[in-house]
Amino acid sequence: MSRSHRLDILMRENVMKNETKVNGRLSNEQTIKPYRRNIDKFCDWAEKEHGIRRERDVVKKGYSYTSLIQKYADHLVAQGLKPTSIHTYLAPVCKGLGAGMEQISKPSRLSKDIVKNTKAHQNAAGARQAADPCNARIVRFAEVVTVRPRAMARLTADNLKVDENGDHIIAIRDKGGKESIQLILPHEVEFVRDTLTKDADGKPLEKGQRPFSAKDLKQIAFSKYRIERAQRLEAHFEKKFNGWINMPSRTPEQRKARNTARAQAQREKQEWVDKIVKKYAAAHPMATRTQIQQYRADLMRPSRIYIREGNKERALQLGRPTDYDRVAVRIASVYALSHWEDTSTIRNYLTK
Repeated sequence: MSRSHRLDILMRENVMKNETKVNGRLSNEQTIKPYRRNIDKFCDWAEKEHGIRRERDVVKKGYSYTSLIQKYADHLVAQGLKPTSIHTYLAPVCKGLGAGMEQISKPSRLSKDIVKNTKAHQNAAGARQAADPCNARIVRFAEVVTVRPRAMARLTADNLKVDENGDHIIAIRDKGGKESIQLILPHEVEFVRDTLTKDADGKPLEKGQRPFSAKDLKQIAFSKYRIERAQRLEAHFEKKFNGWINMPSRTPEQRKARNTARAQAQREKQEWVDKIVKKYAAAHPMATRTQIQQYRADLMRPSRIYIREGNKERALQLGRPTDYDRVAVRIASVYALSHWEDTSTIRNYLTK
């Protein structure tokens, strides 16, 4: 039996298949290392508890990949691990064996249990550096373009584009080699273009020159800007799509104005649904027509998103909304966080 049939090597190869290299280096080395460690932990458990060391052993022992991962998830729960830790252990295992996380029964992660990347738990040195007037240019830019520091250090004016929908975006490979799409609102375009074409002293940059260096960006607490940007983007489109609800309607003139605003909001909302679905289809070339239609149908459901349990408890404590417009949240997901769904956006960003 060849070495490639060992379960740990098979999983590592699957994890590495779609990883992207930037300047000859893996774009997400900080993610790959813990992934490898957690794959090793799973394989050690599978061999010790079930005698599974090779790919063929899974079926011999009466398991499928999904049922074996479920056994592991149950083992982690029995150990008393927190939902966030269980998710961390399972993510590389599912990716390595080609199983979907949604197929595994596990405790739900709640916003109140996640303290990483919250405003109350920022890098202290980074917070001090961000408050330094010398870094005001970086901070202001990071409030609009919330890519991670490594990606920001590679930005040039060429990354500011007009996409197929006519919107200004920043497009660049970010964490995990995944393309990050950052929506630039009309009133922000001039500032972003100016920042990308001039140095800190306001002198024009040559084509291809970078306005930021890795040294400039070191230790600034960027995570809070991602949270705040997602919240602002969601709030911007919540108002755009639903602001008409609060318009007065006592007189005929007021009712006419309200109805006009409502019709305009519905048209704009439909336009954004079309834009998002178009981007989803382009980013998922293997998706079937049925899957794309289902993605659209889920996005167009008329009901709002209501958060519950621990996520709602945390939102109330922070004075954050407990219900959201689906399309407004999806815009924040796709155009600020590079997510195609909303669960993690609400849990990790909107209720922080």
